[in-house]
Amino acid sequence: MLKFLRTAATCFVALFCSQTLAILNRTCAPPSGFPPSADEIHSFISRPLDIIIIGGGTAGLALATRLTEDDTVNVGVLEAGAFHLNDPIVDVPQSFRLGQANPDYDWDFVYEVNDGSTPRNLSVPRGKMLGGSSGLNGMGYNRASREEYDSWSAFDSADSWNWDTLLPFFKKSETYALYPGNPYPGITPEQALDTLEELPNISGFEGPLQVSHSLWYPEVLPNIVRAFNTMGVQTNPKPQGGSNVGVSNTLQSIDARTGTRSYAAVAYYCANAAKRSNLHILLGAQVTKINFSDNPDSTNVKASGVEFVVQSTPYTVNATREVVLSAGTIQTPQLLELSGIGNASLLQKFGIPVIVDLPSEHVFPGIQWQLKPGYLTFDELRNNATFAAEQQAIYNTSGTGPYSSWDSTTAFLRIQDLVNEERFAQLLEIFDRDSQNPRPSTLEEIQYRIQRSWITEGKVAISEVAASAQGWINPVQGESYVFVLAGLEHITSPDPFNHPRVDFAFLQKEFDLEVLVDIMKFALKLGNQDSFSRIIDTRVLPDLSVDSDEELKQYIRDTSGAGSHPVGTAALGKRENGGIVDSTLKVYGTINLRVVDASIIPIQLAAQTQATVYAIAERAAEIIKRNI
Repeated sequence: MLKFLRTAATCFVALFCSQTLAILNRTCAPPSGFPPSADEIHSFISRPLDIIIIGGGTAGLALATRLTEDDTVNVGVLEAGAFHLNDPIVDVPQSFRLGQANPDYDWDFVYEVNDGSTPRNLSVPRGKMLGGSSGLNGMGYNRASREEYDSWSAFDSADSWNWDTLLPFFKKSETYALYPGNPYPGITPEQALDTLEELPNISGFEGPLQVSHSLWYPEVLPNIVRAFNTMGVQTNPKPQGGSNVGVSNTLQSIDARTGTRSYAAVAYYCANAAKRSNLHILLGAQVTKINFSDNPDSTNVKASGVEFVVQSTPYTVNATREVVLSAGTIQTPQLLELSGIGNASLLQKFGIPVIVDLPSEHVFPGIQWQLKPGYLTFDELRNNATFAAEQQAIYNTSGTGPYSSWDSTTAFLRIQDLVNEERFAQLLEIFDRDSQNPRPSTLEEIQYRIQRSWITEGKVAISEVAASAQGWINPVQGESYVFVLAGLEHITSPDPFNHPRVDFAFLQKEFDLEVLVDIMKFALKLGNQDSFSRIIDTRVLPDLSVDSDEELKQYIRDTSGAGSHPVGTAALGKRENGGIVDSTLKVYGTINLRVVDASIIPIQLAAQTQATVYAIAERAAEIIKRNI
């Protein structure tokens, strides 16, 4: 699927790659060369560093920016990727897919599908650049529901991570761009007024990250939203306010002033920290191991520094206070294990000395309809060279038009939105059976208990249906998709340059597959609603012959991909329950090693993860400032 996406994207954005746009004129000196010079490396490893941050991505740069607000704290950041300043592939919203599976931008991990379908490996895009995945993702910027964040208290012994404690940091990270009016049908004047009055309580207006609603909408958008409304899914005018259930106009990490992506490298580093003398960033530096020293005052070990490699040459750099892992949900657990922290039996298998023993334990099929002629969608950029050139000129001068935008229609659905009472009872029985087979760990028991309450109480979404006004597979008009993703990662060998094994337990639970069938049935019915069916020519995917539950199951097995929002690989939680970090994000068994990224999220969220990751980093900065 990803190859199709990149080919389609190339058709209408490649023209940007051969010229510099007037709109892309940010001025920001790179923190080092790529690769860095010998002098830059020597300067980095020889200076006294209080804190070393592994990974200059979404969380790492946000954290470094906040910590260096104190000019007495020296922070070093090691980032394996490059700085893509004024790069259209990163900055132009319609071109972001060109970065995926491109080794200059993407680690391009794969995960092994072991669901009984034809064996295959699917891509897991993860940003390899200054700014990390915030420079590679689809720019969706939303929050999960209050109940989802409140559930973290079941894992956190200090009961200090919940909606109320995170909300100030969601707001601190963002500057929300007010917009003239929501074009989505189904919002009453009273709801619009209430949302406007509530904005100061739920949105930030002074943060580094620029977030906005789309600057351009395809003509078919009202038809799609009305189809949801006809099926009982209400339009949600304020999904950021603690309940994201319903269909909504999703916020995006796009700077409305320029029509370009807002991400950690430009929003935090360039706009705030690039000129600070106490922030030191080395590009092209891949960390291979965290070093530890004995601590005479405690049975816990102390992180003393890290080992890293630049162009095959190894180096060591020390930290006097703390080491922070912000390498992302795949590489954070890999580095923990390579450093001797993790599952003891796995470490011993690869001959890695055990420092601390910590054993611990989102999927989307697509539907694509071809539209009747005459409806303006993003596909016009691919189909009509004259239109594309006109829109390029508009974007080049004003940062507006379709190049400045991306699909923004997302519906988060409860299980009650999908099925009747009889089917609900069947699904609950399947869930209960799955939750005991195999026997769950303590951490999994907590997760199952929380998920069951979400299902039965009907307050939390269990699925996402996102409508995209452009062809994705063998590009033709119209596409809708659904994803649910959950997973576990472990290393495959003691070589840090081998990509870690990625296993998201893809469709291994009967409940997941059964609910995906119900989600597919719901999504297929969207095409039968009058507002939507009147603009459809035919359904392209799945083939019209796919109709029965068993045929849908096979289609799901054969075509599903991941939502690129993995979490929980170094989860917040009590140590005895299988948690990896405590309420201060400190790794158990250490006195000064923390994890600050999506790895700590203890349970999957019905949301894209970047807003949550920024909030985690903002709150982590406050925690660390109080403790150093």
